Amino acid sequence: LDDQVIAVQCPPGKQAVRRGRVDSANQVTAVAAYGLADGKLRWRNADVMPAGSAASLKPLTCADGKVFLYTSSYQTRAEDAFLGALSARTGKLLWRFESMEGDSKKGRKWSNTDSASFIMYRDGELIYVGGHGPGGIARFDAGTGKLIGEFHTGLRHFAYGGECSM
Repeated sequence: LDDQVIAVQCPPGKQAVRRGRVDSANQVTAVAAYGLADGKLRWRNADVMPAGSAASLKPLTCADGKVFLYTSSYQTRAEDAFLGALSARTGKLLWRFESMEGDSKKGRKWSNTDSASFIMYRDGELIYVGGHGPGGIARFDAGTGKLIGEFHTGLRHFAYGGECSM
């Protein structure tokens, strides 16, 4: 990311107030990069969030020349939630893993709420920790988005990856 800052764009004046705070993360219209030295727009990707999505874009994770995107929802499971990666240099979508929160056909029960889950980058892998109840932990190849492994069945477990536990 070197000499640029990555930012999200939301429509002005259309902020949703929920849970006693301003929360317009489900209204993101674009992700963009700006030069640190001159503030000029380097790239803008307006195809990040599907229109009418129930999921909210969580804080961006940037590493290894990529901007990682993670969407989730509050105390529900959004079928259109996803994990994805953009090129930090061009803004082009590199990969997208759909249905992060509850693909009942595949038995996924990775998350119950956005405040209890997060992603982190380590050694070429993107690690997802979801929780607030029976959550899940999953590992992805950060370069391709391929699911490497997941833990969400078997022993009774609770994963809580929210801001309060970091």
